Amino acid sequence: MNSGAYRTTASMTALMCAMMAISLGATPLSLSDEDVSEALGYEEILETVVHIDAPVEEGDSVSWLERFGVLVADLQSQQVVFDEDEALTLLSRTLLEWIDPEGGEFTPERAEQIRRRRQGYMYDPGFGIEISDQYLRIGEFRDDIPEATREVLQEGFRVVEMDGQALDRTGLVQAHNMLRSRHPSPLQLVFLNADNDRVTQSVERVSTQLDLMEWEEVLPFDLGYLKVNRLHESSGGQIADILKSWSDHGLNGGILDLRGADGGDLESVREVASLFVEERTFLFAFRDRDDHDLMVMEAETGTVLGKPVMVLMDAQTGGAAEVLAAVLADSVRGAMLFGQPSRGDFLLRSRIELSSGIELYLPTRRLITGSGAEYDGDHGVNPDIITAEADGAFRAARSGRTARIAEEVAQEKLHHRIRGDATLRRAVDVLVGLKALDMRPYGTTTNYSR
Repeated sequence: MNSGAYRTTASMTALMCAMMAISLGATPLSLSDEDVSEALGYEEILETVVHIDAPVEEGDSVSWLERFGVLVADLQSQQVVFDEDEALTLLSRTLLEWIDPEGGEFTPERAEQIRRRRQGYMYDPGFGIEISDQYLRIGEFRDDIPEATREVLQEGFRVVEMDGQALDRTGLVQAHNMLRSRHPSPLQLVFLNADNDRVTQSVERVSTQLDLMEWEEVLPFDLGYLKVNRLHESSGGQIADILKSWSDHGLNGGILDLRGADGGDLESVREVASLFVEERTFLFAFRDRDDHDLMVMEAETGTVLGKPVMVLMDAQTGGAAEVLAAVLADSVRGAMLFGQPSRGDFLLRSRIELSSGIELYLPTRRLITGSGAEYDGDHGVNPDIITAEADGAFRAARSGRTARIAEEVAQEKLHHRIRGDATLRRAVDVLVGLKALDMRPYGTTTNYSR
């Protein structure tokens, strides 16, 4: 969506609200002159919609409305019977979805959904998933786990299915995501108990706030890995410290996993992105519809990592985490993005209240990154390498030798850790390849210094 289209769609807000009001049973008299004027700029729009007897002129600002009116008139002339209220409802919903799939009417329910997403609230069964002996197993119980769940499950039970999906080709991150839901629906779990019997159990999900970071680990071949849930106050400094520690300890690179991450702290974006550029480098800005800067972020003083970082993202990456992905996409050196296009959120949307009292949640600003890329909510960040969500082939080829070299052992351990996770596997492949080539960011070698 270009900037002109961006402003045009915003000016149609009141019109959509009017149509929504009508579809909900309000009369045209409930529309104020201000709403009508705000919609398309003249006061006789309802008359134009109802009385269609003039040809559509090219360049007419309401030609789309006239075309709709002609369609309705044609249907009625052919004695096609339909419910006008339902037609208006369908039209308004279609317009909202077309203009902004992430936006829509701002209701109390929508406000609560946004709050929970930004603050990292989800519903889960009170335990996590871990890999042991090559299998996905029930992890440590939290204190808030329902008592009924504690009675039937034990830590270490092998998990076979979740919500009807077999886990034999599922990675660790995907399994964690399957545990969780944004709704309090029960989890249908199939597991093997202590006697190795297959048991099916419905498990209650409880509301919980996810930690800022899920976990950190060092993978075989000295590769750092950090799974982030959200960018919140102070999280940027914590993430930056972990990334710097990878460099300080001589790791070969790292993986920053932003899949499913959200949050609302833009200062954290600056703290992390500053590790990839020189001091005072322009990182990103938010601008209003008239192209005035609302916020400008530049890099802080700090030490550039000098290590490659692979950034993982998916269609649920949003909020401040998505802003970070946008900045790292093409404005810095030493980062590469893997996964699927992000959500298209970027903290661009605000509540818009019209004089009729109806409220919408639509983009009111644009994001500009250091490379000049613009995001207005019409699309998300495209990764450098697009991968499938699942990895179909993960079984390691076994040598006939009984004694294996250390690299083979490390390869197998790494293979089991990333099993079923195509995005993580591709990122690991690139890092291992850079290690083999003795490469560092900026095209330098092991003599790299800054």
